[in-house]
Amino acid sequence: MTRELAAAIALFFVALMTVPHHLSNERPAAAGIAAGAALLAALLGLHERGVARMSKTGAPRRFKLDQVRQKVAEERGGATIEIEIGDEQVFSFPSPTFWSDEQLAIAKSNDVVALATSLLGGADRYAQFREAGGQASDVAMIMSEYAKEQGTTEGESAASPTS
Repeated sequence: MTRELAAAIALFFVALMTVPHHLSNERPAAAGIAAGAALLAALLGLHERGVARMSKTGAPRRFKLDQVRQKVAEERGGATIEIEIGDEQVFSFPSPTFWSDEQLAIAKSNDVVALATSLLGGADRYAQFREAGGQASDVAMIMSEYAKEQGTTEGESAASPTS
């Protein structure tokens, strides 16, 4: 256990032991021990799963990017958005959290056609999308619906692994 983790747990115990009796049905010390044990178990569980690791030298926390991306994708319903047109023609693109730097730059420029082309995988795939009956504004419309489902509005995004 690192010194930082031990210190955080010790402070947590001290804080909980000073809870007034009227806020807890148990003795303050017992409440502090139970809550501290639960916190320790949660922190150790994160460490064992490898999501967050503290180096033995006390260096900054280290995150495994592939695990964080997977966790965020699971929390947000996936890393990909699909559009079905007609008789099961499916086109997919990354959800905004997983856009490349280039796609983010195109989005800032408000060039809807360039963004749709990039998101769908390039000019050839965008041409197939158009031939199937889709257009750039449909991608924008789907993005708007996706934002509503995620509880955000256009121009706003939930925190991403890169922010």
